[in-house]
Amino acid sequence: RAAGVRAVFHHQETQADCISQAAELAGGIRLGAQWASLAGPCGAAVRTHHAFFCWGTRDARIYTDSGSTVKHLLIAGCPMVEVGASPAARAVAQCAVDALRAAGARIILALFDTNFTPDFYSAFLRWAIECPDVGLLIKSKWKGWARAKADGLDGLVHRALSTSRVVALADDSSPAVVAQSADFAVGCVSPSAVIVSALAGARVL
Repeated sequence: RAAGVRAVFHHQETQADCISQAAELAGGIRLGAQWASLAGPCGAAVRTHHAFFCWGTRDARIYTDSGSTVKHLLIAGCPMVEVGASPAARAVAQCAVDALRAAGARIILALFDTNFTPDFYSAFLRWAIECPDVGLLIKSKWKGWARAKADGLDGLVHRALSTSRVVALADDSSPAVVAQSADFAVGCVSPSAVIVSALAGARVL
């Protein structure tokens, strides 16, 4: 207000961009911030904001090589303090880990998905069934785990859950908190969750 700047911050980063155009028509600007790390240049990486804050030079290069029209591309780093990374959130994750260890798990693996990935889940559920030392701490995204449970995966979900060494946390749980609570974290498809977890000091794949 003091500078007399009119700006809009909108979650949409890609697709046909009417947000930036609307901001210009209203005599304002559009701001944006990176929320995910992409594997390489692609159409989804194009940003059209007036000012955009990204994690690092790698991502900035992806945006520019993909044809980004951002006038001011600023390196801001990856936020280490996440929403949900509270003492209460850490207590919930630790409680889940304690339950897995009480059921006999000696190695706790945190699983991060981006969507319903049958082969990813099948492989780890089968491992948990066959190896009584393995416990799985699942942090899903976009209801991937819910869809896996609904599918059943040829009975693997029921058999794995019956071991009491598979626990799922809320979809909005902090990836870093979940990964720090486990011995190792494994991500599938999107690298963002494991990148944030690695930056927080967790061991990831």
